[in-house]
Amino acid sequence: MKVLVAEPDRPIWEGEASRVFLPLEGGNVWVLEHHAPMVGILKEGEIVIESGTQERIKVGRGIVKVRDNEVDILVR
Repeated sequence: MKVLVAEPDRPIWEGEASRVFLPLEGGNVWVLEHHAPMVGILKEGEIVIESGTQERIKVGRGIVKVRDNEVDILVR
């Protein structure tokens, strides 16, 4: 699936991933390929992106949108 992690003024990480861990306000979630569409509020924590290797990105609050095998994460 295609993943984009961005701040309002620049991308932080962009690429393909097999799964993404998100620290959400309502509870943590792993997003896998073909995940159901969703929108969530990120809490401060760490996003984990698995794409053959594992990327860990510390983030502040933000929002996430999952749709059509794409994960868009906007953080500050």
